Amino acid sequence: MMELRQIYYFMEAANREHITQASEALHVAQSAISRQIALLEDELGVPLFREKEGTSSSQKRARSFLSMRNEESANLRRPNRRSRNTSILKQD
Repeated sequence: MMELRQIYYFMEAANREHITQASEALHVAQSAISRQIALLEDELGVPLFREKEGTSSSQKRARSFLSMRNEESANLRRPNRRSRNTSILKQD
């Protein structure tokens, strides 16, 4: 089951585009952030990003997922708004 911690760690790493910088900002071990992101990827069934991959669809998925999470965060502050469907992550 997807946890808020996984989303929070992912969002921090994606916004900074660096897991080490996210771990420093969050005061959490880098391995903990990597593990939570891996669990999130398993839950979603798609890779979001990998350190050794170049420009790839998985990075596009990470940006799409981040955009959806940012939209949902904003929607929490604005009642009666619906977020987009996460099926976009399955697209290449």
